[in-house]
Amino acid sequence: MRSIKSVYLGFTLVELLVVLSIIGLLGSIVVPSYSKIQTQSKESALVQLGTTLQVALESYALREGVYPTESLFGSELVDVLQSSGDLSQSPVNPFTSEPLSITDTSGLMEYVFDSTENGYELSIYGFQNISILRVLSNN
Repeated sequence: MRSIKSVYLGFTLVELLVVLSIIGLLGSIVVPSYSKIQTQSKESALVQLGTTLQVALESYALREGVYPTESLFGSELVDVLQSSGDLSQSPVNPFTSEPLSITDTSGLMEYVFDSTENGYELSIYGFQNISILRVLSNN
């Protein structure tokens, strides 16, 4: 009598479905974590950018004797600091990879001057401009 030998060359459908479901589960865990880390990294870069603008504001005040006296948003503040020579490069918003703008939907920066105290506040907004990451001031 001849013996029947069966040879399996591959995986069964059930095995493939189990592996694919495990990969899908791991992917659903990893992607949101990656997005959160990416957002935190961009917000950290924004705070550093705000610190750079604060140094430029202090340099402007030392040279001019006064801080810029109007309330400005990102690109307007950058224009004032660049025209005075206190900021050499246009800062780039890490969320948009474009220069700072008034219409930024994430990473907005707002400069407000208080003439009674001769001081300012530079507010840095985070993702989707929902929360203020940091407020930098000279007081």
